Amino acid sequence: MDLKISNLDVINIAVGKRIGKLVPVFKQAVGVEKDRIQSRTQQGIGFDGKKFSKYSAKWKKARQAAGLQTAYVDLTYTGDMFRAFKLSFLKGEASITGVMSFGSESYKVEENEALGRGFFGLTDEQIEIIKTKLRQAP
Repeated sequence: MDLKISNLDVINIAVGKRIGKLVPVFKQAVGVEKDRIQSRTQQGIGFDGKKFSKYSAKWKKARQAAGLQTAYVDLTYTGDMFRAFKLSFLKGEASITGVMSFGSESYKVEENEALGRGFFGLTDEQIEIIKTKLRQAP
């Protein structure tokens, strides 16, 4: 059985219009979840929901000297890493992609990930929240 789609242009236009309506909803939803990543991390909780391991003696001493809390690891020393935490969006003809990045501070993310402090990423729950908001969009 052959299937021939003769109105592909009409379908592409319709999909493009729908994507266009979803762009602001998607941006807002991803922005909320980006903020949740930062908030969770600065409370000392990783991607997996577990607390980060304690600061090394060296870092604890450096943080105390800088007047920073040492009760838990919050991945915030200068604040540069989270100030660099940005979202960008790429809209295609029939798609939109959200990108979270840390720009010039990405090496700090890699260092913390290497230390077992998995914090960067959306949980399955966060992904479902975004999907639900997109499904419910007018």
